[in-house]
Amino acid sequence: MNGGNIYLHGFTQDGRSVGQTGQYLPDQVSAIRQGRKALRRMGARRVVQVEAADPAAAAVLAEEILRESAGVAEEPWSPRDRIGYVVAAVSLKASVAWARWVRRRRS
Repeated sequence: MNGGNIYLHGFTQDGRSVGQTGQYLPDQVSAIRQGRKALRRMGARRVVQVEAADPAAAAVLAEEILRESAGVAEEPWSPRDRIGYVVAAVSLKASVAWARWVRRRRS
Protein backbone atom coordinates (compact mmCIF):
# COMPACT_ATOMS: atom_id res chain seq x y z
CA MET A 1 0.00 0.00 0.00
CA ASN A 2 1.27 3.45 -0.77
CA GLY A 3 -0.80 5.08 1.98
CA GLY A 4 -2.48 7.45 -0.43
CA ASN A 5 -5.58 5.53 -1.46
CA ILE A 6 -8.48 6.38 0.83
CA TYR A 7 -11.93 4.96 0.11
CA LEU A 8 -15.27 5.55 1.81
CA HIS A 9 -17.81 2.76 2.00
CA GLY A 10 -21.42 3.37 3.10
CA PHE A 11 -23.73 0.93 4.87
CA THR A 12 -27.40 1.04 5.81
CA GLN A 13 -28.58 0.64 9.38
CA ASP A 14 -28.95 -3.12 8.93
CA GLY A 15 -25.47 -3.51 7.38
CA ARG A 16 -26.27 -3.64 3.66
CA SER A 17 -23.81 -1.91 1.36
CA VAL A 18 -24.95 1.37 -0.19
CA GLY A 19 -21.91 2.25 -2.24
CA GLN A 20 -18.29 3.27 -2.30
CA THR A 21 -16.49 6.48 -3.14
CA GLY A 22 -12.81 7.04 -3.61
CA GLN A 23 -9.85 7.14 -4.47
CA TYR A 24 -8.82 10.08 -2.33
CA LEU A 25 -5.47 11.35 -1.21
CA PRO A 26 -5.05 12.16 2.51
CA ASP A 27 -4.92 15.92 1.81
CA GLN A 28 -8.25 15.93 -0.07
CA VAL A 29 -10.32 16.70 3.03
CA SER A 30 -13.00 18.58 1.09
CA ALA A 31 -13.42 15.75 -1.42
CA ILE A 32 -13.70 13.21 1.41
CA ARG A 33 -16.37 15.35 3.07
CA GLN A 34 -18.29 15.48 -0.23
CA GLY A 35 -17.97 11.69 -0.56
CA ARG A 36 -19.46 11.22 2.91
CA LYS A 37 -22.31 13.54 2.00
CA ALA A 38 -22.98 11.65 -1.23
CA LEU A 39 -23.12 8.32 0.60
CA ARG A 40 -25.50 9.75 3.21
CA ARG A 41 -27.79 10.97 0.44
CA MET A 42 -27.74 7.46 -1.01
CA GLY A 43 -29.03 6.16 2.32
CA ALA A 44 -25.89 5.27 4.24
CA ARG A 45 -26.22 5.45 8.01
CA ARG A 46 -22.64 4.34 8.63
CA VAL A 47 -19.60 5.36 6.58
CA VAL A 48 -16.31 3.52 6.96
CA GLN A 49 -13.05 5.11 5.80
CA VAL A 50 -10.30 2.68 4.77
CA GLU A 51 -6.89 2.77 3.13
CA ALA A 52 -6.47 0.13 0.47
CA ALA A 53 -4.60 -0.60 -2.74
CA ASP A 54 -7.73 -0.85 -4.91
CA PRO A 55 -11.53 -0.52 -4.67
CA ALA A 56 -12.14 -4.27 -4.29
CA ALA A 57 -9.75 -4.53 -1.35
CA ALA A 58 -11.34 -1.42 0.17
CA ALA A 59 -14.81 -3.00 0.02
CA VAL A 60 -13.59 -6.16 1.75
CA LEU A 61 -11.78 -4.16 4.46
CA ALA A 62 -14.81 -1.94 5.06
CA GLU A 63 -17.10 -4.95 5.49
CA GLU A 64 -14.63 -6.54 7.93
CA ILE A 65 -14.40 -3.33 9.95
CA LEU A 66 -18.17 -3.03 10.10
CA ARG A 67 -18.55 -6.69 11.13
CA GLU A 68 -15.82 -6.54 13.80
CA SER A 69 -16.76 -3.26 15.41
CA ALA A 70 -20.42 -2.73 16.03
CA GLY A 71 -19.34 0.62 17.43
CA VAL A 72 -18.99 2.33 14.05
CA ALA A 73 -20.90 5.52 14.71
CA GLU A 74 -23.84 6.52 12.57
CA GLU A 75 -23.35 9.52 10.36
CA PRO A 76 -24.86 12.69 11.79
CA TRP A 77 -27.74 14.11 9.81
CA SER A 78 -27.72 17.81 9.07
CA PRO A 79 -30.99 19.73 9.50
CA ARG A 80 -31.17 19.98 5.72
CA ASP A 81 -30.94 16.17 5.36
CA ARG A 82 -33.62 15.65 8.02
CA ILE A 83 -35.97 18.14 6.38
CA GLY A 84 -35.44 16.49 2.99
CA TYR A 85 -36.20 13.08 4.49
CA VAL A 86 -39.40 14.34 6.12
CA VAL A 87 -40.54 16.10 2.95
CA ALA A 88 -39.94 12.94 0.91
CA ALA A 89 -41.86 10.80 3.42
CA VAL A 90 -44.82 13.18 3.54
CA SER A 91 -44.86 13.45 -0.25
CA LEU A 92 -44.91 9.67 -0.60
CA LYS A 93 -47.76 9.32 1.89
CA ALA A 94 -49.74 12.09 0.19
CA SER A 95 -49.35 10.51 -3.25
CA VAL A 96 -50.47 7.11 -1.92
CA ALA A 97 -53.51 8.70 -0.23
CA TRP A 98 -54.36 10.57 -3.44
CA ALA A 99 -54.10 7.41 -5.53
CA ARG A 100 -56.41 5.56 -3.11
CA TRP A 101 -58.92 8.42 -3.17
CA VAL A 102 -58.93 8.50 -6.99
CA ARG A 103 -59.34 4.73 -7.16
CA ARG A 104 -62.33 4.87 -4.76
CA ARG A 105 -63.95 7.68 -6.76
CA ARG A 106 -63.71 5.70 -10.01
CA SER A 107 -65.23 2.54 -8.64
